[in-house]
Amino acid sequence: MICGHKNVLNILKSIEEKSEGLDYWPVNFLIFTGVANIGKTFITKKFINRFNLFQQDILMLEDPKWSDGKEHQIKIGGNIKDYIIEVWNKKYLNYGAREIKDYALKTPAWDRKIIFIENIDRMNHNAANALLKIFEEPPKNLLIIATSSGSKNLLDTIVSRAMTINFTIPSFEWIKDCIKEKFPNKDDKEILLAYDFSWGRIWFMVKILKEWSEFLETFESFLQIKKEKYDFLRKRNIIDDIVRLNAITTFLDAMMFYSVSIQDYTSVNLIVDMKKKYYANVNIENLLFSFLNEE
Repeated sequence: MICGHKNVLNILKSIEEKSEGLDYWPVNFLIFTGVANIGKTFITKKFINRFNLFQQDILMLEDPKWSDGKEHQIKIGGNIKDYIIEVWNKKYLNYGAREIKDYALKTPAWDRKIIFIENIDRMNHNAANALLKIFEEPPKNLLIIATSSGSKNLLDTIVSRAMTINFTIPSFEWIKDCIKEKFPNKDDKEILLAYDFSWGRIWFMVKILKEWSEFLETFESFLQIKKEKYDFLRKRNIIDDIVRLNAITTFLDAMMFYSVSIQDYTSVNLIVDMKKKYYANVNIENLLFSFLNEE
Protein backbone atom coordinates (compact mmCIF):
# COMPACT_ATOMS: atom_id res chain seq x y z
CA MET A 1 0.00 0.00 0.00
CA ILE A 2 1.30 3.45 -0.94
CA CYS A 3 -0.15 6.53 0.75
CA GLY A 4 1.20 9.98 0.03
CA HIS A 5 4.54 10.72 -1.70
CA LYS A 6 2.78 11.80 -4.91
CA ASN A 7 5.76 13.92 -5.95
CA VAL A 8 8.09 10.92 -5.63
CA LEU A 9 5.73 8.65 -7.56
CA ASN A 10 5.42 11.24 -10.34
CA ILE A 11 9.21 11.42 -10.71
CA LEU A 12 9.52 7.64 -10.83
CA LYS A 13 6.68 7.42 -13.35
CA SER A 14 8.53 9.91 -15.56
CA ILE A 15 11.71 7.82 -15.35
CA GLU A 16 9.74 4.68 -16.19
CA GLU A 17 8.12 6.33 -19.23
CA LYS A 18 11.47 7.61 -20.52
CA SER A 19 12.93 4.10 -20.12
CA GLU A 20 10.42 2.43 -22.44
CA GLY A 21 12.08 0.84 -25.44
CA LEU A 22 15.61 1.74 -24.31
CA ASP A 23 18.50 -0.58 -23.43
CA TYR A 24 19.94 2.04 -21.04
CA TRP A 25 18.64 4.16 -18.16
CA PRO A 26 17.77 7.85 -18.66
CA VAL A 27 19.10 8.46 -15.14
CA ASN A 28 21.74 6.25 -13.52
CA PHE A 29 21.90 7.17 -9.84
CA LEU A 30 19.03 7.99 -7.47
CA ILE A 31 19.21 8.67 -3.73
CA PHE A 32 15.95 8.65 -1.75
CA THR A 33 16.27 10.67 1.46
CA GLY A 34 13.93 10.88 4.43
CA VAL A 35 13.39 9.60 7.97
CA ALA A 36 13.39 5.86 8.63
CA ASN A 37 10.24 3.81 7.95
CA ILE A 38 8.65 6.43 5.72
CA GLY A 39 8.40 4.09 2.71
CA LYS A 40 11.66 4.58 0.77
CA THR A 41 12.55 0.90 0.49
CA PHE A 42 8.95 -0.20 -0.09
CA ILE A 43 8.47 2.23 -3.01
CA THR A 44 11.90 1.32 -4.42
CA LYS A 45 10.96 -2.37 -4.55
CA LYS A 46 7.62 -1.56 -6.21
CA PHE A 47 9.47 0.58 -8.77
CA ILE A 48 12.08 -2.11 -9.53
CA ASN A 49 9.45 -4.82 -9.95
CA ARG A 50 7.78 -2.89 -12.77
CA PHE A 51 10.73 -3.54 -15.09
CA ASN A 52 10.54 -7.36 -15.03
CA LEU A 53 14.32 -7.77 -15.02
CA PHE A 54 16.00 -11.14 -14.60
CA GLN A 55 16.77 -11.99 -10.99
CA GLN A 56 20.52 -11.97 -11.66
CA ASP A 57 20.24 -8.39 -12.93
CA ILE A 58 18.95 -7.02 -9.59
CA LEU A 59 21.38 -6.71 -6.67
CA MET A 60 19.48 -5.92 -3.45
CA LEU A 61 21.75 -4.83 -0.59
CA GLU A 62 19.36 -4.37 2.30
CA ASP A 63 20.72 -3.18 5.63
CA PRO A 64 20.17 -5.19 8.82
CA LYS A 65 20.38 -1.79 10.54
CA TRP A 66 21.00 -2.03 14.26
CA SER A 67 19.47 -5.48 14.61
CA ASP A 68 22.89 -7.18 14.41
CA GLY A 69 24.59 -4.68 16.70
CA LYS A 70 27.05 -3.75 13.96
CA GLU A 71 27.66 -1.01 11.45
CA HIS A 72 26.49 -1.39 7.86
CA GLN A 73 27.73 -4.64 6.35
CA ILE A 74 29.37 -3.06 3.29
CA LYS A 75 33.14 -2.85 3.69
CA ILE A 76 35.99 -2.80 1.13
CA GLY A 77 35.94 -6.54 0.49
CA GLY A 78 33.68 -9.36 1.52
CA ASN A 79 34.53 -12.85 2.71
CA ILE A 80 33.13 -15.50 0.37
CA LYS A 81 31.95 -17.46 3.43
CA ASP A 82 29.89 -14.48 4.56
CA TYR A 83 28.32 -13.32 1.28
CA ILE A 84 24.98 -14.12 2.90
CA ILE A 85 24.44 -13.35 6.58
CA GLU A 86 21.37 -14.17 8.65
CA VAL A 87 19.99 -11.71 11.20
CA TRP A 88 16.83 -12.52 13.12
CA ASN A 89 15.95 -15.30 10.63
CA LYS A 90 16.21 -12.95 7.64
CA LYS A 91 18.98 -13.36 5.09
CA TYR A 92 20.98 -10.39 3.78
CA LEU A 93 23.54 -10.15 1.00
CA ASN A 94 26.85 -9.15 2.54
CA TYR A 95 28.85 -7.94 -0.46
CA GLY A 96 31.91 -5.74 -0.10
CA ALA A 97 32.78 -2.80 -2.37
CA ARG A 98 34.93 -4.99 -4.62
CA GLU A 99 32.08 -7.43 -5.23
CA ILE A 100 29.63 -4.57 -5.91
CA LYS A 101 32.06 -3.03 -8.39
CA ASP A 102 32.52 -6.37 -10.20
CA TYR A 103 28.74 -6.77 -10.41
CA ALA A 104 28.32 -3.23 -11.75
CA LEU A 105 30.75 -3.87 -14.61
CA LYS A 106 29.36 -7.26 -15.69
CA THR A 107 27.16 -7.47 -18.78
CA PRO A 108 23.49 -7.97 -17.79
CA ALA A 109 21.57 -11.05 -18.89
CA TRP A 110 19.24 -8.86 -20.94
CA ASP A 111 19.47 -5.10 -21.42
CA ARG A 112 19.69 -3.40 -18.04
CA LYS A 113 20.38 -4.02 -14.37
CA ILE A 114 19.84 -2.38 -10.98
CA ILE A 115 21.80 -2.10 -7.74
CA PHE A 116 19.84 -1.15 -4.62
CA ILE A 117 21.79 0.00 -1.53
CA GLU A 118 19.69 0.59 1.56
CA ASN A 119 21.01 3.20 4.04
CA ILE A 120 24.00 4.14 1.93
CA ASP A 121 24.94 6.74 4.56
CA ARG A 122 25.92 3.89 6.91
CA MET A 123 28.35 2.41 4.42
CA ASN A 124 31.99 2.20 5.49
CA HIS A 125 33.78 5.36 4.22
CA ASN A 126 36.61 3.36 2.67
CA ALA A 127 34.03 1.28 0.78
CA ALA A 128 32.26 4.45 -0.38
CA ASN A 129 35.53 5.84 -1.73
CA ALA A 130 36.28 2.53 -3.45
CA LEU A 131 32.91 2.74 -5.23
CA LEU A 132 33.22 6.42 -6.09
CA LYS A 133 34.18 5.76 -9.73
CA ILE A 134 31.04 3.64 -10.22
CA PHE A 135 28.90 6.38 -8.63
CA GLU A 136 30.54 9.04 -10.82
CA GLU A 137 30.35 7.17 -14.12
CA PRO A 138 28.01 4.18 -13.88
CA PRO A 139 27.60 2.05 -17.02
CA LYS A 140 24.63 3.27 -19.09
CA ASN A 141 22.80 -0.02 -18.54
CA LEU A 142 23.10 0.27 -14.72
CA LEU A 143 20.70 2.09 -12.39
CA ILE A 144 21.87 2.60 -8.80
CA ILE A 145 19.14 3.34 -6.26
CA ALA A 146 20.13 4.15 -2.68
CA THR A 147 18.25 5.25 0.39
CA SER A 148 19.53 7.57 3.09
CA SER A 149 18.25 9.08 6.33
CA GLY A 150 20.05 12.29 5.41
CA SER A 151 23.01 11.54 7.64
CA LYS A 152 26.09 13.75 7.49
CA ASN A 153 28.11 10.54 7.05
CA LEU A 154 27.18 10.43 3.37
CA LEU A 155 30.07 11.74 1.29
CA ASP A 156 29.38 14.99 -0.58
CA THR A 157 31.15 13.53 -3.62
CA ILE A 158 28.49 10.81 -3.77
CA VAL A 159 25.52 13.15 -3.25
CA SER A 160 26.76 15.45 -6.03
CA ARG A 161 26.63 12.58 -8.53
CA ALA A 162 23.06 11.52 -7.76
CA MET A 163 19.55 12.73 -8.41
CA THR A 164 18.24 13.24 -4.87
CA ILE A 165 14.54 12.72 -4.16
CA ASN A 166 13.21 13.77 -0.77
CA PHE A 167 10.50 11.81 1.06
CA THR A 168 8.69 14.31 3.27
CA ILE A 169 6.50 13.41 6.25
CA PRO A 170 2.88 13.66 5.07
CA SER A 171 0.25 15.43 7.12
CA PHE A 172 -2.46 13.34 8.76
CA GLU A 173 -5.12 14.84 6.48
CA TRP A 174 -3.16 13.78 3.38
CA ILE A 175 -3.14 10.10 4.28
CA LYS A 176 -6.15 9.62 6.59
CA ASP A 177 -8.56 8.41 3.87
CA CYS A 178 -5.94 6.11 2.37
CA ILE A 179 -5.20 4.52 5.76
CA LYS A 180 -8.91 4.15 6.59
CA GLU A 181 -9.46 2.38 3.27
CA LYS A 182 -6.76 -0.14 4.26
CA PHE A 183 -8.03 -0.47 7.86
CA PRO A 184 -11.83 0.10 7.76
CA ASN A 185 -12.28 -1.36 11.25
CA LYS A 186 -9.96 1.19 12.89
CA ASP A 187 -11.59 4.34 14.25
CA ASP A 188 -10.23 7.86 13.78
CA LYS A 189 -8.79 7.98 17.28
CA GLU A 190 -6.73 4.81 16.78
CA ILE A 191 -5.49 5.95 13.36
CA LEU A 192 -4.51 9.37 14.73
CA LEU A 193 -2.72 7.76 17.67
CA ALA A 194 -0.80 5.50 15.25
CA TYR A 195 0.09 8.59 13.20
CA ASP A 196 1.37 10.42 16.28
CA PHE A 197 3.14 7.29 17.51
CA SER A 198 4.99 6.92 14.19
CA TRP A 199 5.36 10.64 13.52
CA GLY A 200 3.78 10.12 10.11
CA ARG A 201 6.22 7.42 8.98
CA ILE A 202 3.72 5.52 6.86
CA TRP A 203 5.40 2.11 6.76
CA PHE A 204 5.76 2.14 10.54
CA MET A 205 2.21 3.39 10.94
CA VAL A 206 0.81 0.55 8.82
CA LYS A 207 2.89 -2.00 10.72
CA ILE A 208 1.52 -0.72 14.03
CA LEU A 209 -2.09 -0.90 12.84
CA LYS A 210 -1.57 -4.31 11.25
CA GLU A 211 0.68 -6.14 13.71
CA TRP A 212 1.26 -4.11 16.85
CA SER A 213 -2.17 -2.98 18.03
CA GLU A 214 -1.13 -3.72 21.61
CA PHE A 215 1.50 -0.99 21.19
CA LEU A 216 -1.21 1.62 20.89
CA GLU A 217 -2.92 0.57 24.11
CA THR A 218 0.36 0.42 26.03
CA PHE A 219 1.53 3.68 24.49
CA GLU A 220 -1.68 5.48 25.42
CA SER A 221 -1.53 4.10 28.96
CA PHE A 222 2.10 5.21 29.24
CA LEU A 223 1.20 8.76 28.24
CA GLN A 224 -1.68 8.84 30.68
CA ILE A 225 0.17 7.42 33.69
CA LYS A 226 2.97 9.98 33.32
CA LYS A 227 0.47 12.58 34.49
CA GLU A 228 -0.25 10.61 37.69
CA LYS A 229 2.29 11.49 40.40
CA TYR A 230 1.89 8.75 42.99
CA ASP A 231 0.42 5.69 41.26
CA PHE A 232 3.73 3.81 41.43
CA LEU A 233 2.25 0.31 41.22
CA ARG A 234 0.38 1.06 38.00
CA LYS A 235 3.51 2.64 36.55
CA ARG A 236 5.46 -0.54 37.28
CA ASN A 237 2.72 -2.65 35.66
CA ILE A 238 2.81 -0.55 32.49
CA ILE A 239 6.59 -0.75 32.36
CA ASP A 240 6.28 -4.54 32.60
CA ASP A 241 3.88 -4.42 29.63
CA ILE A 242 6.40 -2.40 27.60
CA VAL A 243 9.21 -4.84 28.35
CA ARG A 244 6.98 -7.76 27.33
CA LEU A 245 6.48 -6.13 23.92
CA ASN A 246 10.16 -6.95 23.33
CA ALA A 247 10.78 -3.88 21.19
CA ILE A 248 12.31 -1.33 23.52
CA THR A 249 14.15 0.61 20.81
CA THR A 250 10.95 0.89 18.77
CA PHE A 251 9.04 2.12 21.80
CA LEU A 252 11.68 4.74 22.68
CA ASP A 253 11.80 5.96 19.08
CA ALA A 254 8.02 6.24 19.00
CA MET A 255 8.04 8.18 22.29
CA MET A 256 10.60 10.56 20.82
CA PHE A 257 8.66 11.09 17.60
CA TYR A 258 5.46 11.67 19.54
CA SER A 259 7.19 14.17 21.85
CA VAL A 260 8.52 16.06 18.83
CA SER A 261 5.04 16.13 17.27
CA ILE A 262 3.61 17.87 20.37
CA GLN A 263 6.76 20.02 20.75
CA ASP A 264 7.61 18.53 24.16
CA TYR A 265 11.36 19.00 23.78
CA THR A 266 12.05 18.40 27.47
CA SER A 267 10.83 14.84 27.01
CA VAL A 268 12.83 14.52 23.77
CA ASN A 269 16.04 15.31 25.65
CA LEU A 270 15.13 12.85 28.41
CA ILE A 271 14.43 10.11 25.86
CA VAL A 272 17.72 10.72 24.03
CA ASP A 273 19.53 10.39 27.36
CA MET A 274 17.51 7.27 28.18
CA LYS A 275 18.46 5.65 24.84
CA LYS A 276 22.16 6.32 25.45
CA LYS A 277 21.96 4.73 28.89
CA TYR A 278 19.94 1.79 27.54
CA TYR A 279 22.62 1.11 24.91
CA ALA A 280 25.14 1.24 27.74
CA ASN A 281 23.21 -1.62 29.41
CA VAL A 282 21.51 0.42 32.13
CA ASN A 283 18.36 -1.35 33.35
CA ILE A 284 15.47 -0.24 31.10
CA GLU A 285 12.80 -0.69 33.78
CA ASN A 286 14.58 1.79 36.04
CA LEU A 287 15.08 4.22 33.17
CA LEU A 288 11.39 4.16 32.24
CA PHE A 289 10.34 4.51 35.87
CA SER A 290 12.59 7.56 36.27
CA PHE A 291 11.14 9.07 33.08
CA LEU A 292 7.56 8.62 34.32
CA ASN A 293 8.43 10.39 37.56
CA GLU A 294 10.15 13.38 36.03
CA GLU A 295 8.36 16.64 36.74
